Amino acid sequence: MRNRLNLDIVTNKKTVHFQYYIPDEKYKTLLGVLKKENLIKNEEEFFNSLPISFNKVELSFINTLEVIYNKEKLVYLAINKETILGSIPNVKKGIIICLGYFITILGWSGLLLLPIGAYFQIKDNEEHGTTIYVSNRLEGIKFFLKIFTKK
Repeated sequence: MRNRLNLDIVTNKKTVHFQYYIPDEKYKTLLGVLKKENLIKNEEEFFNSLPISFNKVELSFINTLEVIYNKEKLVYLAINKETILGSIPNVKKGIIICLGYFITILGWSGLLLLPIGAYFQIKDNEEHGTTIYVSNRLEGIKFFLKIFTKK
């Protein structure tokens, strides 16, 4: 048995070519769709009858065929809203963009807190005569929490 499963879907406009790496078992979603439509009985029959082709009448159950290419490479394929290959790349891009904004805002707020901390240290030095020092994390957290508690 070979390690790759090559598939072509021929439409009126274009031929969609894609490939599965069999040990990953990602082809099972396609087999599930074919089983649901009674085009194949089981996985063994499918692999034993390769190469196999279906005619237009057998594939009449396909209402929508969603295809997304990225630089001539197929990245997403869905038949009747059921994902066959890949995933929608917009979700991944959206998560990366949101994470980038979060890290940027976190960095800017850190830069904003530096002069505020220096102001309080200078003010403390002028009022009480204590020397300016860089506190450790625990003291900084205790000082920050004291702002929210009133005594």
